[in-house]
Amino acid sequence: FDEAWKLPRGEQAIYMRVLSDPVCDSKQTEERTLIVAFSSGAAHFDFESSLVKLRELQRQRNGDGTSMLDGMLVSDSELAWFLRAPAESLAEASDDDAYAPVVALVRRELERLRPRRLYTVGYCRGGYAAVRAGIALGAHKVLAFSPQVYIDPAERACHGLPAAYFDDHLAGLRDASAPLDSLASVIARRCAGGDSSTMQIDIHMGSEDVGGVLEMAALKEALQHCAASSRWPGLSVVAHEHAACGHEVPLCLKQAGRLMPVL
Repeated sequence: FDEAWKLPRGEQAIYMRVLSDPVCDSKQTEERTLIVAFSSGAAHFDFESSLVKLRELQRQRNGDGTSMLDGMLVSDSELAWFLRAPAESLAEASDDDAYAPVVALVRRELERLRPRRLYTVGYCRGGYAAVRAGIALGAHKVLAFSPQVYIDPAERACHGLPAAYFDDHLAGLRDASAPLDSLASVIARRCAGGDSSTMQIDIHMGSEDVGGVLEMAALKEALQHCAASSRWPGLSVVAHEHAACGHEVPLCLKQAGRLMPVL
């Protein structure tokens, strides 16, 4: 996308790679599950190797050599929480507009593959994207590791969140006048409009990540409030706090041999 938030580094692109399973190419697309992973830009969660292992497990379970799992890896070269401005000027862009480009990118591939089920997954800023894009795309399930709920520096300070390694990136987005919409407000807007779909959102945080635990509580409250209303009765949320883990939950779980069971 040519129109992106004007950040002080290089090209501003969102990349997508489809990781189709060649074994199931002959199968009906309607039988497949598509897992869309949003990259955090860090090496703590290797989605591609995890997808290979998931396919191996499904082949063993199915007994016919098929996994029926397709994957899509979406990366943001600017580490900008996948925010882009589709409007001609920043002043014209709304909070919803800021996620329209990445949602449109994934939706085009959904229309091509036409999977039976859609899951989104991500870690850190990719976890934020997994929740936000998952809601916009009507995913069946969202798996978010250590997602940020608040990405506006002022909101983070207001909620008493401690300093984090990504604060400078958020400050750059703020200085570029990007709409830094919280997941809590995204959920509230969707809930206010009503929704009849069924969606489960799983959140995983490390107990030693003080800020992450606070954000998980805020996200859980927003989701449960919406689920309890009559406007989105099919929404459910499951929160997991992993002992002895910090912010890098996928890496911590992998080292303990617990990542694949979660996936």
